[in-house]
Amino acid sequence: MATRTVVIVGRPNAGKSTLFNRVIGERRSVVHDARRHARPHRRAHRLGGHSFQLLDTGGIIPFGEEVSRFDSLVTEIAHLAIAEADVVIFMVDGSGGLSTWDDSIAVHLRRSGKPVVLTVNKVEKEHQRYGAADFYRLGLGEPTASAPCTAWAWATCWTRWWRTSRSAPSPSPAT
Repeated sequence: MATRTVVIVGRPNAGKSTLFNRVIGERRSVVHDARRHARPHRRAHRLGGHSFQLLDTGGIIPFGEEVSRFDSLVTEIAHLAIAEADVVIFMVDGSGGLSTWDDSIAVHLRRSGKPVVLTVNKVEKEHQRYGAADFYRLGLGEPTASAPCTAWAWATCWTRWWRTSRSAPSPSPAT
């Protein structure tokens, strides 16, 4: 079977690059508290006996808004990555709650027809996980509450992502 492509998308500062770095086991993507965009990074990886391509994208800025002069390009690259994906991990920021940007990205993901795993990040404390239920409104299935730095959250998310990937149509073999 050909290697599957897993793409991590979401708005800026949702924790996409932190997750990417956690999965590959090294600091490859830009992670910073200030509002910045990660450069896209792709990495072949093997985990739990499964090979896959993992792609980190910069933050998607919907509605044609621009915070910096690169926002439209970063958003376009993320949309191209979604088109290439076998599975999309949609990372949202649970500490900030559901936003109109999350709604807009969810609309695009539903239209793409790609399998999506909705991951609510930044909910490290038990009481914060209850707010993750608000993200059901995005219409992308059950949200997985996560804090990528914890082993428990990572194991839970990986299991769901892999199951979603297995239910996705197999990619065409490379020619």
